[in-house]
Amino acid sequence: MSKSSNKKNSTRRSALKRSQESQRPKNASFRPSPFSEESRKKREKERRRSSLKSKKPLIFLSIIAAILVIITLLALVPGFTIETIEIDGAYRLDEQGVYDGISHHLSKHFFYKIGGDFKSLLTLHYKHAEEKLLAESPLLDTVDVYFSYPGKIKVDLKEKTEVMCVRVPGGYVLVDKDLTVIELLEEASEIFPSVEQIVLKETAEPGVQLQTDQTERLQKSINITAEIIRSDSSKIDGEQLLPLIRHIIWQDNNTFFLHIPSTQGGMIRVKLDDNRYLQDRLALLSDLIFVEQCADKSAGELDMTGATIHFRPDKS
Repeated sequence: MSKSSNKKNSTRRSALKRSQESQRPKNASFRPSPFSEESRKKREKERRRSSLKSKKPLIFLSIIAAILVIITLLALVPGFTIETIEIDGAYRLDEQGVYDGISHHLSKHFFYKIGGDFKSLLTLHYKHAEEKLLAESPLLDTVDVYFSYPGKIKVDLKEKTEVMCVRVPGGYVLVDKDLTVIELLEEASEIFPSVEQIVLKETAEPGVQLQTDQTERLQKSINITAEIIRSDSSKIDGEQLLPLIRHIIWQDNNTFFLHIPSTQGGMIRVKLDDNRYLQDRLALLSDLIFVEQCADKSAGELDMTGATIHFRPDKS
């Protein structure tokens, strides 16, 4: 074969090779060996995923079966049937009325009307019963109704706390911090001084807020009572000013009188300002009563609003 023939054959093979290479996809990538570690892990992952998919119906049925078994066991165990209702914290409320409102749970399984939301279900509370009691009992602050093993529903009541006594037509009322009437009284409270000369727009009723244009004075009276209690609690010897005070009477929105009985009859009217010096003035008043025996004086006005204290006895 001549040299020119060999050259032509070589040129033809090169052209064929270039043609084959040009026909390959430009994005062709190298495929890793199926025996590499990465490929083995990928095949194992796909195998587990496929196995899990095939077992999903069986897992779902197993969960349903377990739930049914638990429910069946709970239904058969006597301790999960409500036999008793225990009520704690009823003082002013009618305990029998609270009991009657829950009694339809007796002899029922504890699941009966349990929950109301996810949290109540998790904590085994009867939210609907709690809401019903709060709606029917305005004297309640909070209520918890929950299952207690074995066979018991517990009802924990927290009634609203009285913080002040107010004279109203026909008697007195105890009110909470929101001025809601907690209790009607024929006589003044032995715990709190009564706030006098408050004019109501409507008759006072239990569970209803006092309606008056003198709300500011009532709120300030609550704060004053709290200041007196705070002053008493700071005393080491235990002498208490609060039990001695019979009335709180406002002269205006800043000045008020505390009425303290005199041992000689009548009242000692202590005049004070509601300002930042009130705590100091109350401490001084306590000293005047228990150290200086001020209560042994005749009835009159003890003015503590100025820099100097003045006592003006009533004219006989």
